[in-house]
Amino acid sequence: MQPVAPNMHFGFLQPLPRLYFAHTPKTAGLALGTVLREGWGGVGFFPAYARRHLASYTESQIACYRLFSGHWGIGFMALLPAGTELITVLRDPVEQTMSWWHHMRRTILQYPAWYAQERARWQPLLDQDLSSSLASPFLVGLMTNMQCKHLGVHFDLRPWTGIGESNAGALQSQFHSAFASADDVAAYHQA
Repeated sequence: MQPVAPNMHFGFLQPLPRLYFAHTPKTAGLALGTVLREGWGGVGFFPAYARRHLASYTESQIACYRLFSGHWGIGFMALLPAGTELITVLRDPVEQTMSWWHHMRRTILQYPAWYAQERARWQPLLDQDLSSSLASPFLVGLMTNMQCKHLGVHFDLRPWTGIGESNAGALQSQFHSAFASADDVAAYHQA
């Protein structure tokens, strides 16, 4: 684990703040994450990125870091020390959806074993163009309000810390269920 040390990179006179970059897919996250890591000088960067990696860390281990970046939504804030700043990047939703669709198509073709269990659900992505894919309820459910769902899904990650990466399958499943029901929650609060 890297030590938490205040650093003064890029001319900052104060120690850099503890920061959580809530990344949503296809919104320049890799680029901004790289800039942030360089800005923090590589000190105190939380190395877990995916939820399955998060399961390898306890809450006390997580608290030792100063910079976080991942697809964890707002629920991740409950694991972080008070005063942690939150930033995100939003993108035009149509452009973001199109970019996500192309990205997922490339990913499935490149790593077919990852999607083998749910191949039938993802098949429209491979067989059709973007506009034709909109006939798939599964894909429409994923693409609708994607940025809002990624940021707003309030999934309590605390019970899932420290369980070990080999036990993280249940975490993934529960998070995806919460993500899928995020539209239902939003509709309820609007009513």
